[in-house]
Amino acid sequence: LNGDETKGLNLIRQKNRNGVITFDVDNHLMAFEIEETKSKIKMDTKDPENIGISIKIEVDGGIAEMFGSRSLLDPKYMSEIEGRVAEKIERLINQTIEKSQKELKTDVFGFGKMLKQKHFDVWKEIENDWDHGENYFEKSNFTVKANVEVRAIGATDKAKHN
Repeated sequence: LNGDETKGLNLIRQKNRNGVITFDVDNHLMAFEIEETKSKIKMDTKDPENIGISIKIEVDGGIAEMFGSRSLLDPKYMSEIEGRVAEKIERLINQTIEKSQKELKTDVFGFGKMLKQKHFDVWKEIENDWDHGENYFEKSNFTVKANVEVRAIGATDKAKHN
């Protein structure tokens, strides 16, 4: 996995403390520093050949650096920033899942362990074909939703001019 894909993996595993996500708003680069992540993973195992995995990520952090002239105290602007960070996180995670399913064809996330713990009966049916053989992992459908909250905006409410 490359650097961005490793960020996606770590977000799912909740091991991204102090990671930085860069993104653009109004053609200005910004950096969001992750302080805390929480992920909730649900599995729909009704059809073992088409397992649905829903990932919800809650991310808290602060604006580490930004360029532009808009005030971070503007609630609409802050909402736009949170939305952009959430989109970037969802894109990172989806990119990591896609590479894991299509190129690596292996479960680097540990979903198989979760399946074994929470849906043991289904796991017993497919354990030999989870990420090899029939590769049910590769056939699984993922839904990713991120929610971001900016808790800190640094020492100033104005951005650097670029």
